[in-house]
Amino acid sequence: MSTSNQNKEIETRIVVPDNKIKETQNILESLGFKLIEKFIQKDIILDKPDASLFKSGQKIRIREEKGVAELTYKGLFEGSQDFARRSEINIPLNPDNIENMKIIFASLGYPLLFQIIKERTVYKKDGIKATYDNWPIIGTMLEIEGGESEVKKVTDVFSSDFEFKNYRLKDLLSNRVSESGKSFADLKSYYEKLAGNKLGQIELIFE
Repeated sequence: MSTSNQNKEIETRIVVPDNKIKETQNILESLGFKLIEKFIQKDIILDKPDASLFKSGQKIRIREEKGVAELTYKGLFEGSQDFARRSEINIPLNPDNIENMKIIFASLGYPLLFQIIKERTVYKKDGIKATYDNWPIIGTMLEIEGGESEVKKVTDVFSSDFEFKNYRLKDLLSNRVSESGKSFADLKSYYEKLAGNKLGQIELIFE
């Protein structure tokens, strides 16, 4: 998790097919990236009942990982279609206070929208971070984060098979529905049975 209270994120992403994960890891390692850690992460997204905050590009999130937690606000997206740039404020949170924090935000009009448990694998080189997130339903996403010029140098090494963009969750889920030929309700139900984790009202981001 971030140790700073406020910063600017510059990031870009690709969805990596299972048969391409090792190829992308080899590319990162050839550039000098080192595997740092792998762990389970839980993201809790709080929003207005109509999900208008998330749909506008902003986010209120509680993240729990490795026995610690953090409350985060992410501002509106800036930048291009390829690179996302946004403000971010992070506040350390005692994991024992997560439920109380959810109650407080719900009382203020920002109840739970959805929650996702995913596996995260982190590679680093100097000030650049490459993160693999194994997302339910979507699959594996690789995100490169750091200074814009440094990030671009990394993504330029990848072949045209890998198109880095500022992907939004709504678009990724919509693509998955189209590719699978299943309804989102079916995909959601399958994930919840498999993971034993209720996603919440994630479908509201489509409306």
